[in-house]
Amino acid sequence: MAGLELDHLSTPLDPSTTQAIRTALRRTITRLGLHGKATWQ
Repeated sequence: MAGLELDHLSTPLDPSTTQAIRTALRRTITRLGLHGKATWQ
C-alpha cells in the first residue's frame, strides 16, 4: 500500500490505474460486507 502511495505522489495515476484501484477497493468492501452479514446472521 505504501508503494502505491509513493507512486501516486511521484506521478499522477492514469484513468486505467485509478479504475483498477477503485474496482479492487469495491471488491474488498463487498467481500468484507458479505463476511460481516454472514457473521451477524
